Formats: sequence, C-alpha cells, structure tokens
Amino acid sequence: MGYNAVGQVVHPEGSMEHTVEQDAVVQVVLPEMFLYFLAQSPRVNPHYEDIRRESEAWLLKHGGFDARMSSFIHRTDISYFCAVVIPDARAETLRTLCDWGNWVSLVAGIDCDSAQADLGA
Repeated sequence: MGYNAVGQVVHPEGSMEHTVEQDAVVQVVLPEMFLYFLAQSPRVNPHYEDIRRESEAWLLKHGGFDARMSSFIHRTDISYFCAVVIPDARAETLRTLCDWGNWVSLVAGIDCDSAQADLGA
C-alpha cells in the first residue's frame, strides 16, 4: 500500500480509497508576481525623482564620463526600476540601490561596448 500525490491510498491491485491524510493538505498561495509590471501601473517609491537626480549627478560628477555616456545613464533610468522594485523603502535605501544599479549598468554597458569594438562591430 502507498500514497499518491493527493493523499489517496493506492493498493497494490490499483484500487484507491480516500483517507484521513487527504485533509492534511497544505495550501500554498503564490503572489501575483507580474501584477506590478504587466497588469496595472506600478507603485513607485515617493523618493524616486529626488533620488534619481542625486544618484545620476553623483555618478556623472565622479565618473568623468563624456556626453554619450551621460546620455546612456539618463536614458536607462535604472532608478525607476529600483523605485518600482522597492516602493516602500526609505530614501537612503532607494539611493543605495539606485547607486548600485547605475554602476552595474555602466559596467555592463562598457563591457558590451568593448566587446563590440573587439568584434569590429
């Protein structure tokens, strides 16, 4: 005798009987993971606009980037993505994530540019 996936007893001859174990079902509820991005306008952290300006300004000031790279940083708007991901975070937390996100996008962008140059693209 054994049990199938829904807690029914499976007898060697193949017949099934409902058992008490059926009542011990664990319900798992998954969040609507794509709700914010696809179904409706996302909640955006209220600190988004100020933090975006601060984060981009700091990066551009200390990075020594040319106009092309400055435009890339502004157009990608990593801060918006961060503000949607953590809509309830404090300003300091959002700033940390935006700084990190901008830096990562720059490194990835520079690596992609270098790879294209190496390939003669």
